[in-house]
Amino acid sequence: MKKVRSGVLSSEARCTGVKYFLCIGLLLIFASVLCVHVGDAVAAEEQITLRLAQFTKETAGESIVMKWWGDEVMKRSGGKIKVEYYFGEKLVKMREQYDAIRTGMADLGAYVSVWMPAKAPIFTIGGMPGMPTDDFYTTLVAASKLGKTEAAQKEFTGNNVHFLTANGHTGDYIYSDKPINRLDDLKGMSIATWGYYSRAFVIWGAKPASIPSPEIYDAIKRGVVNGCNKPLFQGVSMALWEVAPNVMTPKIGLNVVVPLVMNLDTWNKLPTELKKVVDEVSAEYPKKDAEDFKKIDEDAIAKMKSKGMNFTQLPDEDIAKMKGMVASLWDEWAEDMNKKGIPGTELKDKYYGWLQGKE
Repeated sequence: MKKVRSGVLSSEARCTGVKYFLCIGLLLIFASVLCVHVGDAVAAEEQITLRLAQFTKETAGESIVMKWWGDEVMKRSGGKIKVEYYFGEKLVKMREQYDAIRTGMADLGAYVSVWMPAKAPIFTIGGMPGMPTDDFYTTLVAASKLGKTEAAQKEFTGNNVHFLTANGHTGDYIYSDKPINRLDDLKGMSIATWGYYSRAFVIWGAKPASIPSPEIYDAIKRGVVNGCNKPLFQGVSMALWEVAPNVMTPKIGLNVVVPLVMNLDTWNKLPTELKKVVDEVSAEYPKKDAEDFKKIDEDAIAKMKSKGMNFTQLPDEDIAKMKGMVASLWDEWAEDMNKKGIPGTELKDKYYGWLQGKE
């Protein structure tokens, strides 16, 4: 047998060694590629996509805060939750949005309670005139507490949705074709309005009219109505200075009738750690909403004044009188809920107290 000199390999041995290391290298490359693909598959499998539907345009105040909510959930979940945004009725029409969330066509979004009082009556209290506060944040906190009451939770569960947080906008202002400087100036005026405000305007001596929002501008222009009550940002989006150049700030209500909810089946499927993320961001929503709307309202006022809008404010005695005149509507709301088997009187007293900062 031929010996191999020390330190020198035969050609056969060298060939075997090269093949060995070549195989090892190929195996390492294959393993690394396999790990990348498996990692991508696991990441894709773990990521949960939520479809957020909202009827307002992406630039609207409520949509801006909802996008903040979604972006924060994605960030704090480390990308495990992905939120897809469908603003401006891109997924469903606004009147169909609640049913879309209930059935799972959308995973989450807001709904306007006054549009569906038969299905979701409890949050209609957020649209009552004569609120005992003009602080938007206080109103949002009160509405968030309302959403966590036993009665509200029963309503949400029955509709197959999970309550996340209270959503809304700052008070409805009265736009009109002539100035309103005193309460008496409202008498005889026809105002496009909604919900319990229809009853309130009758009490204040005006004539309420039910007109779809997209048709209000033309209705004022044609003289069908003298004006409408809308939040400040809609005064801008609807260019109301062209047909109703006067704005009265009555300080008679802040409307939180738009809860942000998630489909209950979607919520139940979320892992516990992701539910905690969603709850954490939802708890911060009222503060963010109030902060953003402060800036939104300031910008809206500046914009409308630049267009020649005339802003008026009722005397304090007229404001107090307006609130006193509609106090009975709160009792009517409570009685209506009681008849439905909902503890209306209890909810009214609690909500009114929360609006005043009481625990």
